[in-house]
Amino acid sequence: MVLDDKSRGKLVKLCGRLESSHSGEVLAAAGQLRRFLRERELSWDDVIGSGATTRRGSASPSRPGDVQRVQLALRDTLFLTPGERQRLSTLADALSCSAALSHDDERFLADVFMRVGV
Repeated sequence: MVLDDKSRGKLVKLCGRLESSHSGEVLAAAGQLRRFLRERELSWDDVIGSGATTRRGSASPSRPGDVQRVQLALRDTLFLTPGERQRLSTLADALSCSAALSHDDERFLADVFMRVGV
């Protein structure tokens, strides 16, 4: 099951609340996340598998979908530091040339995609 934009946005906001310094807010967010998944009959594996996929192998084929997601993320200045914008720009070039990405770059992309909601 793929989440629509509204549901994905809600999921991102709830996950962000897990970083709160207030334990009560963290517990409330965790409960809301459990309810969110249960209402949609989803598991964490479903959510992670549909949004942040891992790629294996040294040579990756052209990933135009990821290039488009990077370009969308670059438009969102609210959630990105200047350093992250630069790194995304570099990764967009690498992806469009079908270059293999490091595990660290893959994790960075997944984090940015989740944070920005693309």
